[in-house]
Amino acid sequence: MKSTTYLSFLLCAIVFACTQQKEADAYGNFEATETIVSAEANGKIKSFLISEGDIIQAGTRVAEIDPAILAQQKTIIEANIRTVKSKAPAIRAQLTVLENQIASTESQRKTYLYELNRITNLQANGAATVKQVDDIQAQITQIDKQILTQNSQLKAQEIALKSQTQTINNEANGLKEQVNQIQIQLNQAKVLNPIQGTVTAKFVEVNEIVSYGKPLYKIADLSNLILRAYFSGDQLSKIKLNQLVKVRIDAADGQYKNYSGKIIWISPKSEFTPKIIQTKQDRVNFVYAVKIKVLNDGGIKMGMPAEVVLN
Repeated sequence: MKSTTYLSFLLCAIVFACTQQKEADAYGNFEATETIVSAEANGKIKSFLISEGDIIQAGTRVAEIDPAILAQQKTIIEANIRTVKSKAPAIRAQLTVLENQIASTESQRKTYLYELNRITNLQANGAATVKQVDDIQAQITQIDKQILTQNSQLKAQEIALKSQTQTINNEANGLKEQVNQIQIQLNQAKVLNPIQGTVTAKFVEVNEIVSYGKPLYKIADLSNLILRAYFSGDQLSKIKLNQLVKVRIDAADGQYKNYSGKIIWISPKSEFTPKIIQTKQDRVNFVYAVKIKVLNDGGIKMGMPAEVVLN
């Protein structure tokens, strides 16, 4: 009888011990890095092929913004470029006119030089007067002044025309840059999903008008979640980077579901215990945040509370 009672007591003790869970060393909540995907073009949403909870691969086309408005803007600016370029002066033609005038004047000078040489010879033989020589010399002097003036005009006109052309080219280049930017937006009218993950929020619907930078949806990789837990200062000596720890979440019937986690970051400074941390007793005032990476089997959700047990 005593033996039976002893065995029963021992069995109860073993069962009681097995049902006891080690007290948690830290508490926290799960989080994930969420990426907000925004519109990179202006226009009406033509199609939007996602819903919250969808798992999408990177590079998948998820939306298309109607580029009609952008295409119209591009056409208008291209027309403006043609108008601006039409104002450009025909530099070569205008300079040729002045160069022909100078060539004609220089030809006249050669004629007068020939005549001066002839009259000078005649004057030496008494067949011409000194006044005839002086008159021709005066004509040559006048032509030299005219050529000098024409060359100055040619140079000034060349500078002015080049300046006008540069101003027009600068205006045209500015418009071309606008066209390039619009073309980039036209290319970006098709929205490609940047990362593999799960859609956690959707902000717009088909037929809505969006502008550049308007958030379209939010996506996060939920295959690995981060538990941000908080340890007191006297626990720091018990943890280190890459250390494996036990992570547990609430399950049915007051039980826990256990996961393996790895410490990937330890805060270098302390902070007040966040209000979101749910504990069974008052915690210390200052704690250190620790990030623990946990492979998600689908049972962990963002914001879910969890406990950490050091191995």
